[in-house]
Amino acid sequence: MFRLATVLALSLVLGIAYNAVSNYPLPLWDQRDDSADRAFGLAGISQDDGTRRLSGRDFEAPTQGFSYAGLEEVLAWHEAGEVILVDGREPDEFEKGHLPTALNLPAASFRTGRPELLDYLPETERYVVYCSDLEHCGTAELVAEQLIIYGYKNVAVFREGFEGWKDAGLPLQSTAGENSQ
Repeated sequence: MFRLATVLALSLVLGIAYNAVSNYPLPLWDQRDDSADRAFGLAGISQDDGTRRLSGRDFEAPTQGFSYAGLEEVLAWHEAGEVILVDGREPDEFEKGHLPTALNLPAASFRTGRPELLDYLPETERYVVYCSDLEHCGTAELVAEQLIIYGYKNVAVFREGFEGWKDAGLPLQSTAGENSQ
């Protein structure tokens, strides 16, 4: 019995220690401070009410202000040079592959205020924000809503996202600038 208790205690201590140094720690209790979320209009609500999940945190479903665009529309804008593509996925996903010329602006980058990247993006351009796809990822909508809040007027969310672009056989890039297809 003593051995079992010792093994369990040691396992618990090692698990907590590993969690503390992990790049993707699991929350041991609800550590939310919703004041920052409320400032962005991202206060958590229950998932039954339409919440999007991002890094273990709840966010309200976006309050529009942006439109939705399909693959054909995004491709036409991209080929005509009439759009700035914004990848709302995390940097590690972006590095593995993204749409050509896309900029990486993860939803989490808005947590501490206006991301520095916005200082270099004119508010008058057309922006299309994407993540993997809207069925599996809601961060594109969160980023689009934040762009609207910061004064960007012409913002659309790419419905099919990265996966739709890739499935259509269209070219991709990695952060090294190489075609990853």
